[in-house]
Amino acid sequence: MAQIENNKKTIRMDMTPLVDLAFLLLTFFVLTSTLTKQQAIDLTFPPKCIDCPITPANGMTILFKRDKLYYAVGDYIKNPTKIIASKDIIKELTLTKKAFNKMDKELNIVVMPDDSTSYESVISVIDALNITDNHRFVIQDVNPSSSLVMRNTR
Repeated sequence: MAQIENNKKTIRMDMTPLVDLAFLLLTFFVLTSTLTKQQAIDLTFPPKCIDCPITPANGMTILFKRDKLYYAVGDYIKNPTKIIASKDIIKELTLTKKAFNKMDKELNIVVMPDDSTSYESVISVIDALNITDNHRFVIQDVNPSSSLVMRNTR
């Protein structure tokens, strides 16, 4: 039996042009791409003021109960019937601001998210405040009296 001679030549591939092309493409896409700007909400902080408290009695309070939105104008702790469920907070903010402007008062807004409120709900309220040009607001934890009032609210 005759033995068949295997005359395979080894193939050597030069990778230099492929590496050059890869770096040219990388350079092209890095130089021609635009970096995205991070979108953030601009918060303006008022100067420290000791004798100008923001209380529920002199403004509007926005409360949350498991991502449902409620608002109250005036002192809702003394009068819990003032708490109203809101479907359109932008409309309510606009009407309340107009009413305060007629009385020559500045609208102070207190936003009180509870522990079950999602971050998205709070951000949507801050967006609504910015849309309606309300810049005097504070975000604070729910105090015990507000928590008790909200527990009894449907």
